[in-house]
Amino acid sequence: MLEERDRFLKLFDIQVKNANAWLAKMPKDMYDWIPIENPNVQLGARVPTLTIKAFHIHMTVSDRLWLTALENSAEGEELVIPLGEELTEKLFKADFASENTRMHEENKKIILNYSAETLRRNIKYANAERTGMEFLWNAYAHRAHHLGHMDIYLRQANVEAPAYYPF
Repeated sequence: MLEERDRFLKLFDIQVKNANAWLAKMPKDMYDWIPIENPNVQLGARVPTLTIKAFHIHMTVSDRLWLTALENSAEGEELVIPLGEELTEKLFKADFASENTRMHEENKKIILNYSAETLRRNIKYANAERTGMEFLWNAYAHRAHHLGHMDIYLRQANVEAPAYYPF
């Protein structure tokens, strides 16, 4: 179980570094650019305005909230992840790219501190039963989903997106 945690951590770290590289490619004056505006281009209360900055902050906040929820969970508990409005607001006002890097280093420590028991723990999330490890892979998929958004936004802004898979 701990080997799978370490494999997850390695791939998760690559995802975060790729998101940071993609952010570095985007001109800062385009962080708040919205390529398409209509009522369907939003992700509800968590991300009401879809911009590169909003995606990046959403991924950072989600990572922290999900990782600490698992860390503090009990066997059989249903995880209800808060919106993280306070942290989101703080990151919008801060140097969010630097804060993301700092928080990611803290997140890696949280993951490394998970015991095999935590990773085997049965929890409920999004109407499904999962082990702690399965929940981590769900967090990985969430970030991958938003990396796809960032890739599309960069291309729509006529910015060359970094190659995630160098061919």
